[in-house]
Amino acid sequence: MSVMKYVKDKIDGFEDGKVFDYYSFNIDRSKMMALSKALSRLFKSGKIKRLKRGLYYKTKKTKYGELMPDEKEVLKNILYKNKKRIGYLTGVKLYNRLGLTAQIANEYQIAVNKLKKDIKMKKVKVNFTKVNAPINEKNYRMLQYLDVLKNIKNIPGSSKNTAYKKIKNIILNLKTKEINRIIELADYYRAGTNALLGTILQDKTNINLKKLKKRLSPFSNYKFNIENIKNKKKWMIS
Repeated sequence: MSVMKYVKDKIDGFEDGKVFDYYSFNIDRSKMMALSKALSRLFKSGKIKRLKRGLYYKTKKTKYGELMPDEKEVLKNILYKNKKRIGYLTGVKLYNRLGLTAQIANEYQIAVNKLKKDIKMKKVKVNFTKVNAPINEKNYRMLQYLDVLKNIKNIPGSSKNTAYKKIKNIILNLKTKEINRIIELADYYRAGTNALLGTILQDKTNINLKKLKKRLSPFSNYKFNIENIKNKKKWMIS
């Protein structure tokens, strides 16, 4: 069977709106160029649509026009590659899901290790931001919480005091191994984020906070203007 026939038959079996990439096909690496050409031809013929280079979706025509793929379907193929997590949700959409703001964004912000081009569709807009911390299934939630601390001054529709109280409650309910992981990952963030994390974890008697403390400059003062933080001077916070 030719690669073109295999790809066409495979796509015919997809549900309308299915988003797919090269990894959706069980193709030997030696035939990847043929796969790329087959998808390119099907795209040019109008059988499939392209979200961005290497990412396509199967269309469905109705009397109201072509149906766009479901947002969850689009995100699934952005957050994962070959079944491995390569990105995570951050920004206003994340703040909303965590209950930190009632505001709803009209676009998704996705953190990735390798920066990608933004995706713009009629109903879905995806902006990418680069992070240095390793993204995987074990780390991504910890990175989301650190992003909240990093941007706590700029969460729309929420006061810093309220956001701090809510994210503090979330972090303190993590398991010990998760707390140790978030401390390790905080090394990829600025000192101020480490200081704020220290104030949240300082009452955890079974947690070693020396790593967080070492990341702070003795000559710095981290301005957050958040009320009801204990031991602000210890963590050089104002």
